[in-house]
Amino acid sequence: MRRYAHILGDLSPTARGATRIGQALAVLEPPPEATGQASNNAYARRKAASEGGIIPTLQSIAPHVVGAAGGAYLWKTHPILGAAVGHALTTAAWETYQGDSHKAICMLAVEGAGVAGALLRPSSPLVGYIGGAAAGAAVTYFVPDSPVRKLVSRLTR
Repeated sequence: MRRYAHILGDLSPTARGATRIGQALAVLEPPPEATGQASNNAYARRKAASEGGIIPTLQSIAPHVVGAAGGAYLWKTHPILGAAVGHALTTAAWETYQGDSHKAICMLAVEGAGVAGALLRPSSPLVGYIGGAAAGAAVTYFVPDSPVRKLVSRLTR
């Protein structure tokens, strides 16, 4: 499941945000020895994925949470879609700041297509969002050096 979350995180800012929240929650989970359960490797993997504790994890997701909250506040008629748009804009701004504006534009296109799909299918917005995001990913596949194209080439090796 973790592999699929990382794959989707390369395509959609919302999926990446869900992965980051999962990592933050994994840090809060007590070690297996403290709960009396048998030791397992899953806890060690989640702990290593959190990059050293709760503070660095929270620092990495704080701007995205603020962007999502701002989007939800500004788009009062659709707060969940507003949160998705706010988070996508924050993620795109961060990617652009790091020098990868091509990736930021492609991720915004996928997220925008997902939001448009949710708006076009008011009876089932989740299905519309997933369909729109899939359509956006399919379209950005044809953009040279896009995250979708890199992902497909990585998976088909």
